[in-house]
Amino acid sequence: MIGHLYMNMKVLITSEYDSPNSYFSMLADILREQTEFASEPQNFWTSSVDYDVVHIQWPEELFKWRKISEADLLRLNKRIAYLKNRGTKLVATLHNKAPHRKGDLDEKLYNIVYKHVDAVVHLGSYSQSFYPNVMNVVIPHPNYNPVIKVNPEDEKQKECITYLSFGKIRSVEEERQLIEAFLLMKDADTKLIIVNSLVGVNKYRIRQAIKKIKYRLYLRSLKRKNIVLITHRLSDDEINHYFNESDVVIVPRVDSLNSGVVFMGFSFGKVVVGPRIGNIKEYLDINSNPTFEPLNIFSIEKALRKAKERRDIGALNKKYSDAILDINSIAKSHLTLYKELLTYR
Repeated sequence: MIGHLYMNMKVLITSEYDSPNSYFSMLADILREQTEFASEPQNFWTSSVDYDVVHIQWPEELFKWRKISEADLLRLNKRIAYLKNRGTKLVATLHNKAPHRKGDLDEKLYNIVYKHVDAVVHLGSYSQSFYPNVMNVVIPHPNYNPVIKVNPEDEKQKECITYLSFGKIRSVEEERQLIEAFLLMKDADTKLIIVNSLVGVNKYRIRQAIKKIKYRLYLRSLKRKNIVLITHRLSDDEINHYFNESDVVIVPRVDSLNSGVVFMGFSFGKVVVGPRIGNIKEYLDINSNPTFEPLNIFSIEKALRKAKERRDIGALNKKYSDAILDINSIAKSHLTLYKELLTYR
């Protein structure tokens, strides 16, 4: 427990508690015990409470991830001015350097949010220099211990070395680089599982019968080569099963700043393979997890082979995760930041 030093502090985090991303719900559970806490994007727009701190996780959440208009941005500027005039301190966590969605106004949305905040929370040191005119603080991503179930029994049932690519696949290129690198290995005793697969979806319609049949045969050929493409959304039990079953976790990114997959893999005690980019590289380097150059299948193949031989790194990742990335410590760092901001009100 952190204590009750912050009970008079009014904090709003503008995220939906029931979001599929448990990063926020884990943090909210702790902050709710320590502050006068509220969440949900609607409170950003309509609440009359004089919040001491308003913390934005993802700018898109303010509009519930819908497509935005110039009128929305004007409304946002007015609301930010209203909050700042009332003495509210604004904080934003930098999950993404730029919006994943490429709408005409999404970049403007990011610029408005990060231009007006009093502090930016970074998940690693790589991005600390992006906003030199505000307070910058590094608070790592927490481990997932509160929401996962580590089951060593699943590991005993394995017949081959299993690579698990987890996280939302944002482009076909992210997925194809893994498939091609895995095929390059030509290891019969290995299996590749890709969650949230785009390649696994046969998008050809019935009237495109020949293309549809050819693509179906292509998918069958991948399956024969021990490549499992999962297209449906996994349940919590399925997520736990696949992570426990895996030997190596892969971060399939090509241009991202951060990835929660790193910390999920650490939480399950797995060696993690990922790209040498952004804050991702910073955490993978801590215990010498294998890294690769994005879209370079030879670099990816080399990293996959190294991970197979260095599965012992998983235990080091688990030890680091448990000691440094505990959600109570992460929440305390947030509260310390909030208190420091209010000291200079």
